[in-house]
Amino acid sequence: MKIDEIKIFIPTKNRWDKQKTYEILKSINLNPILVIEPDEEIYAKNKYEYILLPKNNQGIAYSRNYILDYSRKNSFDYIVMIDDDVNCFYVKDSSGKLVKNNLGFIKALENFISYKNYCGLEYQQFAWCQNSEFTYNRSVEVCLMIYVPAIPEHIRFDPNSKEDKDFAIQIIKNGQKTMKMNNISISVPKIGTNKGGLNDWYKNQGDKLASEYMLKKWGENIITLKDKGGRIDAMVNWKNVKSNEFDDCALF
Repeated sequence: MKIDEIKIFIPTKNRWDKQKTYEILKSINLNPILVIEPDEEIYAKNKYEYILLPKNNQGIAYSRNYILDYSRKNSFDYIVMIDDDVNCFYVKDSSGKLVKNNLGFIKALENFISYKNYCGLEYQQFAWCQNSEFTYNRSVEVCLMIYVPAIPEHIRFDPNSKEDKDFAIQIIKNGQKTMKMNNISISVPKIGTNKGGLNDWYKNQGDKLASEYMLKKWGENIITLKDKGGRIDAMVNWKNVKSNEFDDCALF
């Protein structure tokens, strides 16, 4: 398996003035593919490589599920879904200091090829204090690396939920591990500071409704609601997320 065989998809919406992630990945000789809504195709023609969603304004879970289905249809085993507003990547050097280095993403892709499951990168603001190279069984966000053959078709991104957290919970309960790389991290704008994308969704309390849905879906043992300065978020007690196989064994 070669790096250039990995399909890198960038779902994007209302950010045609600045395609940050696309530009970064092209600068390190990768070939990302934008995933766009029909109404915005006019901005991408003759400028970007892209695939077109069937419908407009269906949300990020719809886009993620479409990418999964599209990848299965085209026999893509290794895929990445990455946000369109990445500022840069960081690599932890031998002294433990985080150093800006976009080529670190190439190493992350190599790790992904070896791991052959569901993995991603830590946020730059949290990576500096991590003592281990990898963290397992946590949510993967911003940069989702998916080995498609390892993901059962019944596991989908739930459009009513905090879709990335919910997807990770499903993966773990299915008896698999998620993995985050701590020595290679990612920098993105703070929520609510970057127009386009999910910004309107946050402003319209989509975050709150999705978090309340998560609580109903998974229960108080797994989900706690937390007010983050006026924004309600679903906090996951990852220690309580057990595989269904484990739960079944515990009954006997």
